[in-house]
Amino acid sequence: MLQTRLQRVVNGERVPRCELHVVSREATRVTLEIEIHLIQNGAGAVIQGVARDVTARLELEAQLRQAQKMEAIGRLASGIAHDFNNLATVVLASAERVSAQLPTESSAREELEAIRQAAHDANALTRQLLDFAQQRQRGF
Repeated sequence: MLQTRLQRVVNGERVPRCELHVVSREATRVTLEIEIHLIQNGAGAVIQGVARDVTARLELEAQLRQAQKMEAIGRLASGIAHDFNNLATVVLASAERVSAQLPTESSAREELEAIRQAAHDANALTRQLLDFAQQRQRGF
């Protein structure tokens, strides 16, 4: 790949920067950003190459992308939790209102109590989802 680029530069083409993955003396993977130019001078032409180690920058960019994904997941979970909580609140309020209108000995009270308990459980689940969302938004 690098030899092909060098040949293109010798042929007078402008070649864009490229990345080259190499293994350092310490046996770690390093990513180099390579620029190659042909410089004309009075004595002829010289090929100038510049290599920059961009490994740390690329790792930081990857970490940033991961953090942005986690933040987006947190926002999504938070929005779902709020909507779910609103629905559970409507169910709970409706069950309590109907229960208050029923006679004490009504057989429907037991079913309404099951509905109320499910709505309370849904609210607890919502709190867990909000906790999860806050952790994702902070990046933990």
